[in-house]
Amino acid sequence: MDQKTVLIWDWDNTLVDTYEVIYRSLNDLSAHYGKPAVTPEETLSIIGNSGRKYLFQRFGLDMEEASAFYWNCYLKNARYVQPIKGAQALLQWAQKQGFINTVDSNKRGDVLKKECHDLGWDSYFTAMVGSEDTPFEKPSKEMAMSILKKLTYDRLIVIGDGLSDMQLAQNLKATAVFVRDVPPVSTEFKSVRIDFDCKDLNQVKEVLAHLR
Repeated sequence: MDQKTVLIWDWDNTLVDTYEVIYRSLNDLSAHYGKPAVTPEETLSIIGNSGRKYLFQRFGLDMEEASAFYWNCYLKNARYVQPIKGAQALLQWAQKQGFINTVDSNKRGDVLKKECHDLGWDSYFTAMVGSEDTPFEKPSKEMAMSILKKLTYDRLIVIGDGLSDMQLAQNLKATAVFVRDVPPVSTEFKSVRIDFDCKDLNQVKEVLAHLR
């Protein structure tokens, strides 16, 4: 590989399946505050976006208090976190190919790093940044730059399953790789560019092999 390429991975539902833990935790929080249950569709819509803003917008709750309670629920439900099929093998392959693996996630930074450690994936990543590690959240390029400014690279590739990931790629002028088994509808990402649309991590590997 002639170029030094940084891969900026999303975390939730790109490398790890956290749907169940997020769904359960949101409904634990809803029950605690006497609020309506969160639907599966709502859960999918907030994964990868700002959970703190969601708690305020949906429930009108104090973000600091509700966020603290939510993360307590999340840690109690953490056993439901599972790696996406093929994620570990892909990270190993990318590292061996000379790609620099990093993570940019709106998950709270300490929880993000604990999940990575518990999966035994620490050695695959050069850097990770999560919510509350900086004053910014994805898709802010400043959040990503908090780790990128410490690296030497020629090219950036953002890989994720959500709008904020594709917006981040646009803000960084990076290659945008979308990965989700359900393709984006025409209006979902109308304001952003998707360079490669993948249905799973096997297709992501093919894209990366092509971009080497």
